[in-house]
Amino acid sequence: MSVQSGTPAHPCPRPSRPLLGRSAGRLGALALSLGLGVTMASAVSVPAEADGSSVAYAGRQPALPGGNVALTWAPLYMANDHEYTRAESERLAKRFDLVAAVPFGLADHSAAMRRVNPDLTLLAYSNATLGDPDDVRGLPEAAFAHTAGGARIKAPAWGTYLMQPDNAQWRAKADSICREKADLGGFDGCLVDMLTLGIYAKGEATGQPAEPGTNRTWSQAEYRDHMIKLAADLRRRSPDLVQVGNMIENSYRYWESDVPSRPLVASSPSAQMEDFLRGAHDGAGEFPTVAEWRKNVQVITDMEASGKIGLFTTKVWSGSRAIAKQWQSYAMASFLMGANGKSFFAFTKSRDKRGASQTQGEYPMPNNLGLPQGAMQETGNGAFIREFANGAAVVNPTRESVRVDLGRTMSGLGSGTGQSSVVVPALSGNVFVVGGTPAPARPAIDTLGKGKPKAKTVRAGRWTRVAVKVANPGGKATPGGWLRATGGKVASKKVRVPSLRPGRAKVARVKFRIKARPGRAAVKLVYVAGGKRDVVKIPLKVVRGRR
Repeated sequence: MSVQSGTPAHPCPRPSRPLLGRSAGRLGALALSLGLGVTMASAVSVPAEADGSSVAYAGRQPALPGGNVALTWAPLYMANDHEYTRAESERLAKRFDLVAAVPFGLADHSAAMRRVNPDLTLLAYSNATLGDPDDVRGLPEAAFAHTAGGARIKAPAWGTYLMQPDNAQWRAKADSICREKADLGGFDGCLVDMLTLGIYAKGEATGQPAEPGTNRTWSQAEYRDHMIKLAADLRRRSPDLVQVGNMIENSYRYWESDVPSRPLVASSPSAQMEDFLRGAHDGAGEFPTVAEWRKNVQVITDMEASGKIGLFTTKVWSGSRAIAKQWQSYAMASFLMGANGKSFFAFTKSRDKRGASQTQGEYPMPNNLGLPQGAMQETGNGAFIREFANGAAVVNPTRESVRVDLGRTMSGLGSGTGQSSVVVPALSGNVFVVGGTPAPARPAIDTLGKGKPKAKTVRAGRWTRVAVKVANPGGKATPGGWLRATGGKVASKKVRVPSLRPGRAKVARVKFRIKARPGRAAVKLVYVAGGKRDVVKIPLKVVRGRR
């Protein structure tokens, strides 16, 4: 389940452009159905409506850049802050192939984002089954889902109502909400949330839905069939919109549950797997078994084999920076084990703006891997490798370190030296590229000393200095950058930081002042180099300034 969106605040007409919105040069030899740039899903056997009509309604898919499997997306709607500046929006467009957002945050910038990246797909967050009180006001009681006892059902965490999935008035309303958000944001369509069985999870809803007019609670299988029909009807009502349903949940639900989500995906052209390899609130040190790891990768290969497009997200919203780095490289390499150009990957480190936009990540997805040269192969000692035209992905899902022969000299994530044979630690992964590092590690900043910074005493309104160490843990030199202090009522002077060679660090002294009342406060020290940045927060004890 994901955050509920607000009403778009900045109307923006949808730009006039081809349905696919992809440049011919990057498409290459990608096959397009009907010659319109719309990839159509194959018909499958799914439940029929009451009138006997098929609900296997093919819909428009997100477009795909040709000749690339290292596709990424940004789930901005997961954050608690949805406002983006023009510069931030353009950086998103340069980095990602698909962005899903609450539309008001990007509405003023969507046209500019498309100018930066004509290949970008923009999706607005909408919800297929949970209705915001403002959105459902005025709908008849029959549009609301009820328990066998006749009570309305709510999702307490979100303050929303569970709606009746087979009610025509709710279906029309859900379609209009998606349509309005896409139009106001100038987007291609919607990421449609809660086409899952999530309401059956403990604590997610105040009750379970029943068949209208009876005291019989629907089984999960029956509710799943209603989700299939609902999603198909939304595609039928708005065939010009891309609609990606949040349907999969996780690999257990896809493959092993008594009521699996795989039939939902089989009925739809595109789907989201929100918990690839782990759930957001799983322990940071909890890794899947080898068998579980295989099943996660097999979701990707299974979907792509049937022509489906998938959005995959690995969320690590707790734990240290070191464990987040481990998870990111592990998840990225695992994704590449199955991706063949129809899947998008996201790694989020926190449920805030930085996490959703992935500015906290250590490793951008390498865009120079080239095409895969076959499926993943087991090395014989528990690790897995997949060869690409210009590199390789390696994953060790076991509990012991292993050595892997790469077959040629390559450099991995954050590694500055070419290697043809590498030791892969337990529960880790890496992506290697010929001719240099696939993605530079971001610059690092810390305070002088170990552990959490202690509060620094400063006088209100007076200039003070703090010593900071900036470092380059990556595999190649960082460009020159700058360091400054930011925060509420903080004034600062930029300090230039020279280019740093790999493994080198430099102590810089930042001068700032804060106009705050005596008491507790904080200042953020920001280091920017080569378009990347790192931030450390230092607590302050503000005392009265001298007259």
